[in-house]
Parts: sequence; structure tokens; C-alpha cells
Amino acid sequence: SIISGAVAERMKLWSFLIFAVVMTGFIYPLQGAEVGVEAAVKTGFVDFAGSGIVHMCGAALALSGVLLLGPRYGKYG
Repeated sequence: SIISGAVAERMKLWSFLIFAVVMTGFIYPLQGAEVGVEAAVKTGFVDFAGSGIVHMCGAALALSGVLLLGPRYGKYG
């Protein structure tokens, strides 16, 4: 929902659905496995249920989506 709120009214539905499948099928699992294990081993930090990884990855993807898509033309005067 972080990303869908950021790119609302800027993407077509099918484009967003494809993006969501790639994100949840590939990006989140790879990012969670890599960063979660690495952080636990190096620092002792335990990210219960991966909430920190999910929110950080979602925020980074939302920011990149907003920068790529640009402003909502015609929405605000």
C-alpha cells in the first residue's frame, strides 16, 4: 500500500499489477533474505517478521516510482 498510494493516478492498473507481482515475487524475498540474515549476523539486530525490510524496500520503490512517473498533471492547480 505504500507504493500504490505513491503512484496513485499515475500508472495504469495492469502496469501496477505486473509491478506488484515482480516486487512481491522477487524483490521482497531477495531483499529480505539478504539484508535480514546479514543484519542479524553482523549487528545482532533481529527484524521480527521482516517489517523493517518490507517498509524500507517499499519506501525506496515508492520514491523511485514517483521520480520516474513525475507529478500528477491536472490534479492540482
